[in-house]
Amino acid sequence: MDFKQKKFVKVRINASGKRAIGIVGIPPPHFRISDFLNSHNEFLCVKLEKSDTFIPKDAISYLEALEEGEDAGSRPRSGEFRQVTVTLKNHGGSFRGEIFVPDGTELATVLSKVRRFINFRNVRFASSPEHYGFIAVGRLEIVMIQEEKHPS
Repeated sequence: MDFKQKKFVKVRINASGKRAIGIVGIPPPHFRISDFLNSHNEFLCVKLEKSDTFIPKDAISYLEALEEGEDAGSRPRSGEFRQVTVTLKNHGGSFRGEIFVPDGTELATVLSKVRRFINFRNVRFASSPEHYGFIAVGRLEIVMIQEEKHPS
């Protein structure tokens, strides 16, 4: 893959309850949509069927990469995925999913990082049969994150 070329990713977006499917261009040096979401750009340009639509990143409840293609991004360090339940504000519901916590780190430390989006995998919404392999959730959309405790 040529890391100097823009990459295009098909995404499904929920922005304050409005849903759209379109294409997002990811400029270098970003490799994945999740990296680009956390960049300094305030708006995400989504190419829809008949228009280019600019969505403020702070309005995005969650985004799913439908077709990201080859993943040339960084690989996670050693660690584990932890089961959490996330309650959302505008979406009016909650979901269960997994969040990656690197070895030697607490979940609170991961959540305290200054990032606009938090990544989850294996997501299932409580009020829907929808399943998402991976979604990036806007930090401003999150009301509460509850970690499931494992018996010691």
